[in-house]
Amino acid sequence: MATFCVGTMSSSHGWEIDSVEEALSRHFTYWFTSRRNQSKIIGKVPSFYFLWMKYGKLPETLREKAEEEFKLYLKELFPDSSAEFTFEYINGSTSLYSLRLTAQVISDGKPYDLGRTIQATGEYYKVLDDARLNNG
Repeated sequence: MATFCVGTMSSSHGWEIDSVEEALSRHFTYWFTSRRNQSKIIGKVPSFYFLWMKYGKLPETLREKAEEEFKLYLKELFPDSSAEFTFEYINGSTSLYSLRLTAQVISDGKPYDLGRTIQATGEYYKVLDDARLNNG
């Protein structure tokens, strides 16, 4: 039986305790949207933004720290999980790079792949349905 619980920040929905996809999507989104100042006020708030501010000019260090922090963050909800970050310089540049994340969780014996669960849009992250994934 799954044991995750994610605050939805929505008074109409409350806590997500049923859908692994929704919980994973929200947990991921919160990690990417937490702001640097939350770490100052609350302390130890996991945040990609904070890591990027600190290590953005050092891609290998950012990759390493982001992977380390995201693994710990993911395991808060999904103890049986894995994550890996990689980076690649863009067009031979030594300053422009892309950072890629792959992550998987297992809940109640069923695997979920982060890349198949959410899609980053310019506005928000949302749960994808299989039909859309199969047509992409």
